[in-house]
Amino acid sequence: MLYGTVIGALSAGFGAIALFLVLKPLRRRTGVTSISDPRAVGVVMGLMTIGSLIMGPAQNVISRHIEARADVHALDLTGDPAMFIAMQKRLAITNISDLSPDAVEYVLYASHPSGPERIAMARAWAKLNGVPEP
Repeated sequence: MLYGTVIGALSAGFGAIALFLVLKPLRRRTGVTSISDPRAVGVVMGLMTIGSLIMGPAQNVISRHIEARADVHALDLTGDPAMFIAMQKRLAITNISDLSPDAVEYVLYASHPSGPERIAMARAWAKLNGVPEP
């Protein structure tokens, strides 16, 4: 949680700085007189949309890493990879998960490891920890 919060706060700060740096030259090109000009809303929203599209994949990589660490922590606490795998299978069926997402879709939208990745990680954890592999 702390790691994700710090990353989020730093990203927000850098985003505000980038918005400040880009908005001034953009104001002249768009004819926006000040940030209080109603037309500024469209400019700011456009910049935020572009920023989100650019930063989304990086945020997803960080999120997948944090989620994978949480999975390992859960396995360390429970020591039960068979139950973990059963849970992942149940979640995949209940959520109608795509078990082999397209690479582009995975990079752009996946904030969690896929079910098969989590199951493979649980099996690797079992092998490393001397627990019967499910």
